[in-house]
Amino acid sequence: MTALCGAPRHGDDEVEAEPSAQLCAPCRRGLASDLRRLPALHADLENIPATRGGDGTGLPFSEPAADCRSQIAHDAAWWALHVGRERLSYPSLPLDPQQRVSAWCGWLAGQVTWCSFRDWAPDMAGAISADRARAVALLDPWVTKRFEIPGPDGACLECPSGRMWVTVYVYAADHRKSFIGCTECGARWEFGGAWLPFVRAVVRRRNAVVAG
Repeated sequence: MTALCGAPRHGDDEVEAEPSAQLCAPCRRGLASDLRRLPALHADLENIPATRGGDGTGLPFSEPAADCRSQIAHDAAWWALHVGRERLSYPSLPLDPQQRVSAWCGWLAGQVTWCSFRDWAPDMAGAISADRARAVALLDPWVTKRFEIPGPDGACLECPSGRMWVTVYVYAADHRKSFIGCTECGARWEFGGAWLPFVRAVVRRRNAVVAG
C-alpha cells in the first residue's frame, strides 16, 4: 500500500507518496529545487537595506534578513549533519560562511532521492521550504530572474559536478549585482568586472573540447 506524502504543504489533503517513499514526486523535486536556491537567497539577504538602526554597536542592518540568513545556515548545517551521520559521508567545508551554505545545500541536493525514503523526509522538506519562502518574502518586491545555463557551457568552471545558474536582478533601483553562480561549490562571477573573464574562460573550454 502506498503511503501518503507527509510534507506540510499538503495540509489536510491526502496525496500519495512515491512507492516506498515518504514524499510525492512534486515534493521531492521541490526539496531539491529549494536546496539549489537557498545559497543565492542567503547571499541576497545580506544586501537588504536596513529597516532599523541596528543594536547601536555597528552599522545598521535588517534584523529580519539577518535572522533568516542565520536560520538558513542553521538548517543547512543541521540537515547535512543529520544525513551525514546516517550515510557516513559529509561535504567538504570551505572556510567562507557563504560558501559553507553552498556546500551544505549542494551536497544535500544530491542526497534528496535517498532522503525521500526516510521517515524524517517530510520534516526536512518542510524546514527547507519554510526557509526558502521566508527569504523570498523578505526579498520582495524585487523581481529576480534565474535560469540554468544549458548544455556543456553550464558545467561549473571551478568544480567537476556543479551547474551554473544566472541570477538577474531586474529593477534598476535594486543595487545588487547580477551574477552567475555554481550550485555545488559556491563559485560566483558578478556581472561587470568578472563577466568578461568568465566568458573568455567558457570560450577557451569550448574551444579545447572542439580541438580534442
